[in-house]
Amino acid sequence: MNNINNKTEIAEIAMIHGDADESASFEDAKRFAEQIGAKLTVVEGGKHRLMGPGQMELVLETAIEFFTGS
Repeated sequence: MNNINNKTEIAEIAMIHGDADESASFEDAKRFAEQIGAKLTVVEGGKHRLMGPGQMELVLETAIEFFTGS
């Protein structure tokens, strides 16, 4: 079992997080991403639901790129 403090080598991990998230601290998300070796995509001005102008499109584009490698 992988300890959360060890970077996983089993699979690539990606995270998307808004820097204005009012529910889950951006600093906590950043620290978690660093701990597990995840690629963190930051949505500037993004709150928890990422529903601001262009934010959902960024989420979808990032997810498509992650899953297809393109």
